[in-house]
Amino acid sequence: LANNKDFKKALPIFKEVFEKDKNWKILTERLIKSGLLTVSNEELKNILSQ
Repeated sequence: LANNKDFKKALPIFKEVFEKDKNWKILTERLIKSGLLTVSNEELKNILSQ
């Protein structure tokens, strides 16, 4: 969803995942480096603020 810029649907999912395990925030940043998550720095900040 995030790769397709559908943040309205993606952000609640990120929030739920981050609440269950905060280590996913670290992994989410790594997903960009590996090319599995293709969002801008501003979009990443928005995702990680969940």
